[in-house]
Amino acid sequence: MPFSVSNGKGGTYTDNCNGTVTDSTSGLIWEKKTDDGGIHDKDDTYTWSTGDNSFNGTAATVFLATLNTAPCFAGSCDWRLPTIVEWSGQEAIGFATGGIIDLTVAAPVINAIFGPTASRNYWSSSSQADPAFAWTVNFLNGYDSNNLGKTGTYYVRAVR
Repeated sequence: MPFSVSNGKGGTYTDNCNGTVTDSTSGLIWEKKTDDGGIHDKDDTYTWSTGDNSFNGTAATVFLATLNTAPCFAGSCDWRLPTIVEWSGQEAIGFATGGIIDLTVAAPVINAIFGPTASRNYWSSSSQADPAFAWTVNFLNGYDSNNLGKTGTYYVRAVR
């Protein structure tokens, strides 16, 4: 049975009991992470690009392809990586509030309703002005970062 907790922004996060969480403030539905070795495992890392700066790395060809292949994850075939704004609530590098994480604290927090979260960099779908780089959010030091090359391997969380 679905249950909700406060999202700290006047709304709620609702566990949909199907591996997803809905944020009532943004209307976005987020993937819950697991620690079971499957496609949703918190320890899996992926690349953004194969080297040509296109979104064609394993985040697209393995992770999202798996979620978006029929019958699709949680019955929806439109999963994607979140933008940096959806993650952190801001475009520019530095501390941020908003989104689903609080980057204003030394160790950024994400509500436990989202499942286990690795304390490292998570890809966003947002590229930088230099096409070799994409924005990430870092759950270790509280920054959103733009200096990570798209061929690096980092964590992911899907949204729709």
